[in-house]
Amino acid sequence: MMGGVVFTVFNATIPLWWATTGLMMLNHALVTTTMLGVLFWVVGHWLADILWFGFLGYSVYRGKRYFGEETHRHIIKVCGIVMISLGLFFVLSTIF
Repeated sequence: MMGGVVFTVFNATIPLWWATTGLMMLNHALVTTTMLGVLFWVVGHWLADILWFGFLGYSVYRGKRYFGEETHRHIIKVCGIVMISLGLFFVLSTIF
């Protein structure tokens, strides 16, 4: 678990996300609410990350047993495409 935390914190995409989408969303939370709203946004974001990545990690860990190697590989590819699509959506939404 500690390895996952370290990898996430030092992941090269984290500063990029915060420099683009994260700061835009934080600024929006601050403009439309108060510092309490920003606090709720940050805590909600962290909880969503923990729940989502916990679900994904558990699913990947257990999924290979149920689906087999080839199907598991396809599922991982689809998840990768979804993550890339979400990233593009967020980056493009900051531009436009």
